[in-house]
Amino acid sequence: MEAHRPIVEILVPKAFVWWTFLALATDPSGQFQKARFVDKLRSKPDVIVVHSDLLEGIKGSVEGNTKIIILLWDGVQSYLEAAKNIEFVEQTARQIECRVVGDLSTGDVGGCCPLEWMYLFPQTSDAYDKSIVFSKKNTRMSFPGLLGRWAVIHRSKLISVRVMAQLLLSRRLTEYRTTKFVFCGQTGLGTLERYAREYGIDPKECVSFKGGICCDRSFLVRWVNSMAHKKRSWTDLVVIRALLRLIALRKICEIAGRDIFLNVFPEANINSYQAELLFRRHVFFDFGGIHGDETIYPRSADLHLFKRRVIRFDSRLHLQRLLCLKQGETAMAQNEITRYEEYIVSTFCKFRAEEP
Repeated sequence: MEAHRPIVEILVPKAFVWWTFLALATDPSGQFQKARFVDKLRSKPDVIVVHSDLLEGIKGSVEGNTKIIILLWDGVQSYLEAAKNIEFVEQTARQIECRVVGDLSTGDVGGCCPLEWMYLFPQTSDAYDKSIVFSKKNTRMSFPGLLGRWAVIHRSKLISVRVMAQLLLSRRLTEYRTTKFVFCGQTGLGTLERYAREYGIDPKECVSFKGGICCDRSFLVRWVNSMAHKKRSWTDLVVIRALLRLIALRKICEIAGRDIFLNVFPEANINSYQAELLFRRHVFFDFGGIHGDETIYPRSADLHLFKRRVIRFDSRLHLQRLLCLKQGETAMAQNEITRYEEYIVSTFCKFRAEEP
């Protein structure tokens, strides 16, 4: 007699379907091979995989024998925003598991149980291979809508068509053809704006720089000093990672701006990471995630899957140095920024020198 196979339903916002599929398809346990992506829970499944923002909507489907896998896409920030709903399901469900994009260590946040947290994305780069992700066992996952599965399997081709249309309509096709490097996404400034008030900085200062690349050095030093004035918090790690990304992009654009296809917020998003048919000659920059130090996070998973050429910048040592600065050490702050800029230039130039 065949053993009961648990019914697994996955409830995430539409914008997260692709990355959730990518993360679960590469899960080594194989427990999600026949999972169903749903717009709303159709029954009372044995296992519910749910985005933390949607926990409120599943309360009526949680029973004593239900296992809940909560997806925390912004690490500790997501946990704090969903804390009340997490507490509710903890009292009802058989088992709670948190899969995280970001830090597993929760620092000074009370109520978190980091031992029960694990990374959402498996941290083995070999797992991100198209032959694995789109194998028969993983395409058994079902998706809502008549074209749901087809749209996921052919997503990169569809995005390639859309990106080509964006390049044509924005008159950036020549720029695309003549550049060698690419960065599309957040410069880090959006994260700084989000937490600015906690560090005694007016959020309007962040807005005034738009994409962030044109910010001046005094703005960077002021952020470093503001962290030394503030009591230590889990937000420090997020803010420093955002700041380091901003410093790195600013420096790279200074030395090689004409060779970089740059598309940053608030410009309309150009999804270069998933447009498999485009940007094949370009080299991508990987500065790591803002919410954690894990090697593989959503964007880097895309880079591995589509076999992109990448320059990876490891900022962990520089992050720790900035954390160690004390109040009033403005000269030291200047020195640490300079030291990180020198590391960025050195890594970038070394890659260029080794190119065929």
